[in-house]
Amino acid sequence: MSDRTAPSIDQNSAEHLKRSLAAAQKRNHRVMSMLLEGIDQDASVVRLLEDGGHVNWLVGHVAASRDDVLELLGAARTMYEGSDARYGYGSKPEAPSDAATLESLLAALELTNERVLQELEKLDAARLEATDERGRRLLDRLEFAFWHEGYHVGQLTLYRKKVGLSSPIG
Repeated sequence: MSDRTAPSIDQNSAEHLKRSLAAAQKRNHRVMSMLLEGIDQDASVVRLLEDGGHVNWLVGHVAASRDDVLELLGAARTMYEGSDARYGYGSKPEAPSDAATLESLLAALELTNERVLQELEKLDAARLEATDERGRRLLDRLEFAFWHEGYHVGQLTLYRKKVGLSSPIG
C-alpha cells in the first residue's frame, strides 16, 4: 500500500461505488451459477490435481468468504459454526466421503449472495471510508473480496473440463 491518502468519498461517489460493488457481486454469482450447471455430487468431489481441490470445497470456500464479507459489513454470518475451519483460508478439501452435499453448499451460496447484496445497499460514504486496525478502507477490502471470488469463479472452467463438461460461457 502506498503512503498516499486515498481520496475522500462523497455521497454521490458512494452511490456509484455501491452500484459497482453490487454489479460485481451479481456478475460473479451469475457466472458461478452458470458454471455449476450440470455438476452433481460425484463430479463436485473430483480433484483437479491429485493434491488439489475440488468444486465441493470451492463452493463452500466462496460461501464462507461471502460470510466474511457479511462480517465486514457488520451483519451476521449465515453459515454454520465451524465453516471457516472447513472452508476458510488455508483449509484443505475433504475426502469425497466426508464432503458436504453440493445441494447444501449451493443453498449457502444463494443465501450469502442475497445477504451480501442486501448489506451493500446499506453502505454510505462514511462506512466505505472507514478503516480497520491496519488502515485498510472498507471499500478496498470489499474490492479485494469480490476479486477473490472472481478468481475462484474462473477456476470452475478447469473443474468442468476435468469432469468432461464444456464451458457454458464460451
